[in-house]
Amino acid sequence: MKALSTLKSAIDQSSFVGIIALVLLIPVLQPQLASAAALQTSGQSTAQVFEIKVTDSSLLDFAPKQNNSQASITLSAIQATDPLTVNLQAFLQDNDSPLQGYTNELLSHDNWKTVVAISFVESNMCVHNYYYNCSGIGGQEYLRKYNNFGEWVNDMSNVLVTRYNGWTLDKMDGVYVQPYSPNWKIGSKKIYDQLTELENFSNLERAEIARANSVAQQSNQELATIAQ
Repeated sequence: MKALSTLKSAIDQSSFVGIIALVLLIPVLQPQLASAAALQTSGQSTAQVFEIKVTDSSLLDFAPKQNNSQASITLSAIQATDPLTVNLQAFLQDNDSPLQGYTNELLSHDNWKTVVAISFVESNMCVHNYYYNCSGIGGQEYLRKYNNFGEWVNDMSNVLVTRYNGWTLDKMDGVYVQPYSPNWKIGSKKIYDQLTELENFSNLERAEIARANSVAQQSNQELATIAQ
């Protein structure tokens, strides 16, 4: 700290002498600055920050310039690597379903498993559809038309919330689909159970990823402490 005080005094007296002093002190100060930054990143409140006031701020601009395109992380990129998104995508691909390109739309709804389960018994997961209507919404006389599967997913989810909120597939059989169909119930429940297993497995993967990240963070903190 005495060196810093001397440096500030030198800068006040003469900008030329100050610049020379700064250049001479850079090898000494850089390790301390790096250590302070590492401690702040690790969340330790004991990190000391050294401040050097220089009239020409460019003299202290040693930080590397970041590429904004590399530094930014979009929500879609995060979703694309989420275990549930990845596993649902694989499930839909294995069933040759056109819904494989709409995993984000599906997972944005809490009742996504019911949506997919009904689409299986109604249209083989949208393989057989009429204007992207995969579940016969509207009936034969007023069958609704959509511009893409995403619109159908949103409308199907809304129908379940507004008309069949809290209903099981057992209860919907004979009401949503008429007349009562044992095959409709068996088929939809089979897919729903498979998706439940897929969701549970994905949550285990999420937990393992979180554990690994926690271990890595702890290791970084220990390294930062050693570097003090």
